[in-house]
Amino acid sequence: CTKDCYHHGTCVRENNKMKCKCHPDWSGDQCGEVTVPPCTKHCYHGGTCVRENKKMKCKCHPDWSGDQCGEVTVPPCTKHCYHHGTCVRENNKMKCICHPDWSGDQCQVPACTKDCYHHGTCVRENNKMKCKCQPDWSGDQCQ
Repeated sequence: CTKDCYHHGTCVRENNKMKCKCHPDWSGDQCGEVTVPPCTKHCYHGGTCVRENKKMKCKCHPDWSGDQCGEVTVPPCTKHCYHHGTCVRENNKMKCICHPDWSGDQCQVPACTKDCYHHGTCVRENNKMKCKCQPDWSGDQCQ
């Protein structure tokens, strides 16, 4: 070859002439032109640009999708909030925000509006919160 193929092709004889036969993704007389464009879009949320079927695209991390990894794929709630709260995404994690009168990481613990003074347990009875007192303790707040 009278021309350099820029390490992206091989010099071959074709019709009694020497010419560069380019490797995949390269073109031009000397195989110096990229035929697959680099990523033209930014990949968000830790996604990376990869070649797939001769095209460049974003490969997204789990929980993200879309052509630029900007859409959440986590289901609305990965936690069960026991019908006493709402599941929300906070700092890329799912978390329950409990309704009034409920607490716990999954809103499974009834919360008393009164203090049971460590001598009772808060329970829901007849759709109201109240203190269930330990033996030998009584009153609204087990005092």
